[in-house]
Amino acid sequence: MDTLGRRLTLARTRRHLSQEAVARRADISLNHYRRLEQDKHSPTLATLTRVAAALGVTINTLSPKSGKTGQDSHSYPEDLDPFPAAS
Repeated sequence: MDTLGRRLTLARTRRHLSQEAVARRADISLNHYRRLEQDKHSPTLATLTRVAAALGVTINTLSPKSGKTGQDSHSYPEDLDPFPAAS
């Protein structure tokens, strides 16, 4: 399932950051950030903006894509694409 928490985790791990580092950069508590990654809390726009900046991505990157549904459908933003285009 494509969720905000999944996208946060992907963005964070691709950048080799700890949850603590992202929380510190976004000026939120570590527990709050953990709840965001676990999809146990919905962030305000202000918090989402700070987290996106801390991860070096846009808010759109973190927004789950709508459209196709089902187990075989995947939607990845360009900077989280597991198979980036060859240069």
